[in-house]
Amino acid sequence: MSTHAIPTIDISPLFGDDLAARQAIAHDMGRAAETYGFMKLVGHGVSPAVIGDTFQAAQDFFGQAEEAKLPYQERKTNRGFQPMFDNAKPGQKPSGQEAFSMGHPIPPADPALLALPFYAATPWPE
Repeated sequence: MSTHAIPTIDISPLFGDDLAARQAIAHDMGRAAETYGFMKLVGHGVSPAVIGDTFQAAQDFFGQAEEAKLPYQERKTNRGFQPMFDNAKPGQKPSGQEAFSMGHPIPPADPALLALPFYAATPWPE
C-alpha cells in the first residue's frame, strides 16, 4: 500500500472458501485501519446505483434542519441520529460531527432487545 493514497481493498475473496485469501484481506484491512483509519472496499457486490442512492439519502437527511432529524435520535441506544457535540463526556472534547448509527433489522420478539442495552432497532426516517 502506498503511504500517500487511500487503500483500496478487493474483498471478493471473502465470499469464497480460500482461508489464506480471507486472512490476507483481514490483514490488509487491519493495516489500512491502523494506518489511515479508513479504506475503500471493492468487490463487495453492492451496485453503483445502490451506492449512489445511499449517498443521496444521506445528503437529503443531513441537509435538513436539526429539528427534522431529532425525532430519529434514540438516547438509550447507539442507534439513530446523533447531533453534533452531543456525545461529550467529562474531560473530553465533544465530537463535531453528525452521525446516523444503524444496525441490522431486529425482530420485535428478539430477547436481546430487552437484555442488551445497545441492541436496538434503528429509528429509520421515512
